[in-house]
Amino acid sequence: MSRTRVNKVVASLSVGALSALALGASAIPAQADTLPAPGCVTACVATFDTVSAATTFAVPANISSLSVTVSGGAGAPAAYGIPIDGVGGTGGVTTVDLGTTYGGQTLIVGVGGVGEGSYVQAPGLSLLVVAGGGGGGGYLGRLDVLDNGVPTQIFDAYPGGNGGSPTVPGVADGATPTAFGSNAANGKGGSVAGGAGGTGVVAGSAGDNSTIVAIGGSTLAAGGAGGLEVIAALNHTGGHGGSGYTGGGGGAAASVDSGDDIFVDLIAPGGGGSGFLHLGLTGVAGTPNTGTGVVTFTYSIKPTLASTGTDVPTWLPWAALLLIAAGALTVRAARRQRN
Repeated sequence: MSRTRVNKVVASLSVGALSALALGASAIPAQADTLPAPGCVTACVATFDTVSAATTFAVPANISSLSVTVSGGAGAPAAYGIPIDGVGGTGGVTTVDLGTTYGGQTLIVGVGGVGEGSYVQAPGLSLLVVAGGGGGGGYLGRLDVLDNGVPTQIFDAYPGGNGGSPTVPGVADGATPTAFGSNAANGKGGSVAGGAGGTGVVAGSAGDNSTIVAIGGSTLAAGGAGGLEVIAALNHTGGHGGSGYTGGGGGAAASVDSGDDIFVDLIAPGGGGSGFLHLGLTGVAGTPNTGTGVVTFTYSIKPTLASTGTDVPTWLPWAALLLIAAGALTVRAARRQRN
C-alpha cells in the first residue's frame, strides 16, 4: 500500500471518529408548553404558560448555562362589571441566572392564574424564586344611583397593587394600591407577613403569612378576600389580594368624602403578593406582566456534546485510535520494504 493511500485511510477514520464523538446531545425536556427546536444548542427556550399549581422541567444534563424568567399573574379587573377600566395590578417579573448547578435535575414549576404568583423550586424543599401576583382592581362612585339596575355615577377606577419582583435574596414586597390617595380601605401589599386587609364599612381580609413548601410542589400564600357591601341590592366586592410568598390584603368597601361633603362609595383595590429569591441568587426585574403567569427557561448545551441525539458507543474512540496506530505501523513497514 502506498503512503498516499494509507494516509487517506487514516484521515478518513480520524474524521469519522471525531464526528461520532460529537453525537449524543441530551433529550429536549417534554413537559413545557413550548419546546425549543430539535437539535437546539444555543439559547434554547422552554416556556410554561398553562396555569398549573405544580409541573416539572427536566433540565438537560450537559448545559453550559441556564436562566429563568418568572412572571406572576396580573390581578382581576374590578369585580362589578363597570363600564370603565378597573384593571388589576400587574404581576411581578424577575429573571434569574441559575448557572449550571441544576443540570440533569428536575425543577418544579408553578404557573399562576389571575392574581396568582408563579414560582420555581429545586428538588427537595428549596424554593428558588417567586414572582408575586397582582391585586384586584377597585372603583369609586355613587353606587346607589341606578339606571335599570346599573350604577350610573361611577367616577374613577383604580388598579390593584403590583406583585413583587425580587432582585436580591429574601422577600420582595408587593405594592399597596393608591386608590383615593392612601385611603385605609386599600388592601396592603404582602411583605415578610401577609398584607393587612383594607378597613372601612366592610373590611377586606388579610393575606396569608407564608408559602407552604412541599417536596411535590409548593402552595403559595393566598391573597385576602375583598370586603363585600350590598348597595341598592347589588353586591360590590373589593379587589382580591394577590398571592405570592406572602399574600396581599383584600380591599375594603368604604365611604369617602369626595371633597365637597358628598360621601361616595369606594370599593377599594387589593394589595400585591410578595416575591422571593433564594440565598445566593440575584435577579433582574422585568417589564410588569399584564396577563396570566409565565415561566420561561433559557439554556445552552455544551458544544462538545451537541448532536443529533445518537449515543456514542464507549468502544468507538478506542477502536479509532487502534486503527490509526495500525495505519502508522503499515506505513513504517512499507518504508522498510521499499528500502
